[in-house]
Amino acid sequence: MTSDLLSVNESAEFLRIKSSTLREWILVRKIPFVKLGRRVFLKRGELEALINRSVVPASLNPRKRGRKGPESSK
Repeated sequence: MTSDLLSVNESAEFLRIKSSTLREWILVRKIPFVKLGRRVFLKRGELEALINRSVVPASLNPRKRGRKGPESSK
């Protein structure tokens, strides 16, 4: 069970973000966390769920890159 708990630094490394960003998310309660005494941990499963919720699906009709409007046809 304890191997499922990651420190803030380990969690930030797992998500490939700065630990300061993760600490901000904890502060504003964007992500659930476990507090044992003064130490803060995050569950690996919660981090994986965050990743799964953040997936942006591919589009069936991808837009062309570039400017929109009549100026782009000149």
